[in-house]
Amino acid sequence: MCFMNGYASSGTEWIRDVDWKELARDYGTPIYVYSEEFITKRARTLKDLFRELNVDLYYAMKANTNPEILRIIANEGYGLEGVSIYEVKIGLSIVQDNRKIMLTSCCLDDETLLEAIHLGIKINADSWNQLSFLLANNHEDIGVRIDLGFGAGHHAYTTTGGWQSKFGIGIDEFVHFLETESPSGKIRRLHFHLGSGISSPEIYIEALDELWQKILKYRAFAEIDIGGGFSYPYRKEDKEFDFNNLKKNLEAFASNHEKVHGFSPRIILEPGRWIVAGGGVLVAKVTDIKTKSGQTFVTLNTGMQHLIRPALYRSYHEVLFLQKDTDFIKAFIAGNSCENADVMPLERTVPASLKRGDLALVLDVGAYGYVMSSNYNSYPRPREIIIRKNGRIEETISFDKYLLEILRK
Repeated sequence: MCFMNGYASSGTEWIRDVDWKELARDYGTPIYVYSEEFITKRARTLKDLFRELNVDLYYAMKANTNPEILRIIANEGYGLEGVSIYEVKIGLSIVQDNRKIMLTSCCLDDETLLEAIHLGIKINADSWNQLSFLLANNHEDIGVRIDLGFGAGHHAYTTTGGWQSKFGIGIDEFVHFLETESPSGKIRRLHFHLGSGISSPEIYIEALDELWQKILKYRAFAEIDIGGGFSYPYRKEDKEFDFNNLKKNLEAFASNHEKVHGFSPRIILEPGRWIVAGGGVLVAKVTDIKTKSGQTFVTLNTGMQHLIRPALYRSYHEVLFLQKDTDFIKAFIAGNSCENADVMPLERTVPASLKRGDLALVLDVGAYGYVMSSNYNSYPRPREIIIRKNGRIEETISFDKYLLEILRK
């Protein structure tokens, strides 16, 4: 199959082996399509890279909570990291091992915290109230989310460090707490999460150095969780995150820690987007093509209610069409919700022969796609299917319907 109108990254070559017209006839549009082969390969790549280090990998469930995708990643040996008690419950139904589930949330009341404690999972305290409650209830696996005073991300909304961020406990306040309360023996883990869509390992290295200079030089903890947020190359000019560089610096950090404290801590990484983004395509249909005042708009039967990233963050997603044209026109690609923000960033090159009813493939939607969708304007959410490694196509249950089944038990 040939795509003449846009760029498909090398990571999404799986899309060329799919008969999209047949798939659309069988399942309708819009529809989310996932590749088991792509997701497995990405998860395995990270696992193999860090195999020789004292590293645990926890998949960030918020990126994509589809139960089948969780099973694929868990089968590669990953733990699951959730940001709500509901993600925790979904995760426990997948891995069925409390030690492989971790909860980090800025918004937990005592009732929810107590429920999480009874589940026996890893919990990272995000506030003083959470930490006090966990210590008072003698929870056995306590971590503390530290705000180092800085963060990074592909958008201001995805930067989760610094004084304007709602997340974590300030590092200076925590240092004072350690000096006056001496609770470090009860706290197993220090955690930070700088943001989402971070393109370079440099800021993780800077964060580890800050943590070392202010805390770890003087006090040891069993685990250091550096969070996730590793970027994915959505555009041709984007580069893959340099995990080899990160690995080299983690090795140096672990070696230095061992020299000072006599042991190397377990290091936790929480990849999400990097594993699943390229493993998803949103298949849609062209509903209209119109030109006014010299500007052409191509509208689809999907929009920000199904993929909110372009409207919320002005995030870029390549959109491909199936024509093999040699003639092209410029157009903006718009969604079908009643919002003027529902337009893909940047004017695109589209086939001149494009017509109503043709298919459009919105690429790299495996992360923060369906999980952030809604029924805005009363549109139903898309169906989700997965293409297995043997080519078999299966419709999957969505995470929200799956959760309802769990809660009814």
